[in-house]
This record gives sequence, structure tokens and C-alpha cells, in this order.
Amino acid sequence: MAGIPLSLDADMVRSHIRTKIEALRMTQKAYAEMCGYSEQYLSDFLNGMRAPGKVILDAEDLIAVTYYEYKPD
Repeated sequence: MAGIPLSLDADMVRSHIRTKIEALRMTQKAYAEMCGYSEQYLSDFLNGMRAPGKVILDAEDLIAVTYYEYKPD
């Protein structure tokens, strides 16, 4: 996808979804219904109360990737 980074953190996914909702001129409710999940679930995610779960990731064509880093010295 042109212009979209290959890896996103949860805040970037939130921003991406907000931008899509605005571009489509949809309400959160209409967007959530189009994507197949509840308005409350979307609202909780956009307000930082939830991480992006499987239904959001699937709707946005994303996957969750877990990785590990060494502790800083």
C-alpha cells in the first residue's frame, strides 16, 4: 500500500483508521458496521482502551507480530 509504512504500532493503526473514517465521511458506527464489529469496540480501540484485536486487524488487512528486544544496558 503506497504511503503506508510496512509496520505500524497501535497508535499508528488508530490514526490510520481515523483518517479512513474521515476520508470516507462515515460515522464511527457506520465504519464499524461496514467492517463487521461493534461501534463500542471501535470506540474503545480508538480511545486507547483496547489493543487492536483480530477483528480490527482482519478488517484492516493487518497481522499482529510479536518480537523481543534485549534490555538496554
